[in-house]
This record gives sequence, structure tokens and C-alpha cells, in this order.
Amino acid sequence: MTFDLNALSERVRVEVDTYEVPLHSPDALGSPLPPEWFTDGFAEMRDLLVEPYRAEALDGPLKVIIVAEDPGHAALAFDPANDDYILGALQDGRFGGWNVRGDVACFLSR
Repeated sequence: MTFDLNALSERVRVEVDTYEVPLHSPDALGSPLPPEWFTDGFAEMRDLLVEPYRAEALDGPLKVIIVAEDPGHAALAFDPANDDYILGALQDGRFGGWNVRGDVACFLSR
């Protein structure tokens, strides 16, 4: 499968720069995260973005594209097959997902 890594790089930057903090549902339990949690997290994330590169999964045929790395802690991969992001970690150049999927903000859960 071919995928335009330059276009993905731009897409990630736009998603980070234009992310809208979700509204707190009145049916939700607990207190909402303050907007600063998102803005501070994305400010830090901008420094952790990498030029996208392909990686294979540790435990299967999944092929993803790494878009952000917090060395020694976490990595954010884009899954082109599902058009979403996966939070996980890199080990020996291979990606292991943590079953956290969603939009670009899932990286903030690291």
C-alpha cells in the first residue's frame, strides 16, 4: 500500500494546531479536563512530532506510520487501514499498540 508521508505530516500538524477541545457531556461522570490540559499537551506534542515513517507491529501483520515519539515513553502511530491513530511504544523499531485508538489527541494520554 502506498501512502503519501508528506501529506500525512501536514495532516497531523493541522490536526494538532486546529484541535477543538470536546464539550463535557452532562451525562459524563467526573470533572472535565481543563482546556489547558489539551493546549499544554499539544504544545509539548508539537516538539515530539517526527517525519512520518513506516513501522511493523510487534505482534501481527499491522503496518502503521509513526508520527510522534516521546522517547522511552510512547509513540503515536497512524493506521492507514482504519484512518485513525494508535498510542503505543516502539521496541527495536517495531510498534506495540496499547489499545488506545482515536484522533490525534490520544497521544496526550501517554
